[in-house]
Amino acid sequence: MTYYDQLQAQLNLWQITLSRWNAEELYSISWWSLIGVMVIAYAIWWKIVDKKSLRNILLFGSFIAVANTVFDSTIITMGLWGYKTKLIPTIPSTFPFDYTVIPLLAMTIYQFFPTWDKFFVGIAIVKAIFVFGVIPLLVHFQIMALHGVNLFFVYAGMVAIPTAAKFVIDLVIHKEHATEMKEPTRSLSSLSPIPAKRPGEDH
Repeated sequence: MTYYDQLQAQLNLWQITLSRWNAEELYSISWWSLIGVMVIAYAIWWKIVDKKSLRNILLFGSFIAVANTVFDSTIITMGLWGYKTKLIPTIPSTFPFDYTVIPLLAMTIYQFFPTWDKFFVGIAIVKAIFVFGVIPLLVHFQIMALHGVNLFFVYAGMVAIPTAAKFVIDLVIHKEHATEMKEPTRSLSSLSPIPAKRPGEDH
């Protein structure tokens, strides 16, 4: 198969996806449910987030969103699961929770459980609830479809992503603080003493 054959197949798939999305998914109860959950999640998160640490928390959340979207896209591309209800008709159609609810939950845990032991326990519990509780519900309500995916593999990946994110962000923060501590010392050492003038030297 040439590149142009693949492109034509992709265009055909896009037409099918768009047609189904317009006819069956857009403005459906499941579609509105996704919108509602995301809006509520953002409202709650904004209410409880520590605004003073917002930059670091958002940096952590951005890492989660990107990594989780890649993880989800890989599973979709492998044909191991898919979404019957899509927020927008993209190919592959990643789940909107990848860049909304999932990062928001992770950011909340990151904020309230800063130590490694509590953070890991919190992530492990939340991800277990999502993988073994929420995903089956999404399948039941015809939002998601599983095609032989190993949920224990998914669980391991979803725990590994925020764990790696915390390691990286904590390392960045540590380096940043170390640099800030060195800067005043450098500034003071660069100052040269100015000799005092005797009375009357200005005239």
